[in-house]
Amino acid sequence: MVPFIVIMDKHVPVKTAFKMSMAMMKGNRKHAVGLDLSFIGWYLLSAITFGLSDLFYTVAYRELTRAELFRVLRTKAIEDQIDGFEYLVDDMLDSNPDGLDHYPAKSRYDEARIVNYVRSMEPNRHYTLINLILCFFIFSCIGWCWEVAIHIVRDGVFVNRGVNWGPWLPIYGAGGVMIIIFLRRFSKLPGVLMALTFVLCGVVEYFTSWFLEVTKGMKWWDYSDHFMNLNGRICLEGLLTFALAGLLFVYIAGPGLDNWLNKFDNRVKIPVAICLCAIFGADLVYSHFYPNTGKGITAGMVPGTEDEFISG
Repeated sequence: MVPFIVIMDKHVPVKTAFKMSMAMMKGNRKHAVGLDLSFIGWYLLSAITFGLSDLFYTVAYRELTRAELFRVLRTKAIEDQIDGFEYLVDDMLDSNPDGLDHYPAKSRYDEARIVNYVRSMEPNRHYTLINLILCFFIFSCIGWCWEVAIHIVRDGVFVNRGVNWGPWLPIYGAGGVMIIIFLRRFSKLPGVLMALTFVLCGVVEYFTSWFLEVTKGMKWWDYSDHFMNLNGRICLEGLLTFALAGLLFVYIAGPGLDNWLNKFDNRVKIPVAICLCAIFGADLVYSHFYPNTGKGITAGMVPGTEDEFISG
């Protein structure tokens, strides 16, 4: 909040501005992180349009959203009379301009909308079992779409990624649900959350790779040519990506999906979950005997087996 505080009063001492910012953000850091993560789609749009979306819309939208966050926090800081709150007082800003009587009502509406949004996206919440099951399948399908899209963009071909034949990658679903279940309690500490996600995903990915290689005699991924890899099963680049994704799971994807799923009655969700579990179970059994392999899917065979290496 320091840039906004300085804009309010250019005479505010530097140390005071930082102390005020810390006081205003106390208890709100996780919400600010969640707000920033909500712009991920806009960043992707910017990359696709080579920055044109930033030029015409995104930057203004993003900065105005942050300014609205500051306005809400500023009001509370004045009410709580934090140290230095006098630098935030502005009669012109708080006055009701002649002929603009609708502005205060609009302002209160925007403030209430932000407060309600923040409350609805509380990350450290209770997730029902049925919602966690459905989240597993949603995350699994998103992971499958992500890896398929990478191959389409990079190689220009469709590759049905994964051990299973269905459009899902269970490692993404299991990882996402485990992050939500075990790590959401650290939502107030984004740095700790990232570190724990890094470790958790590393353990899950390494064990999964080892298990598949031992039971199937194949590798479905190999990071041997990546920087700082461990036996080709995990690498620094991938784990850092998962660590950042962990923030998305806890602050945005988890609460957002939970809110969306809560709109549906259990009479709808339970049959859907049962059908998905049945299809997924059948896929697991079939894939156990006839795993999905081939070019772009498997990276190689265990040395010494009948076919030591398959082109990947």
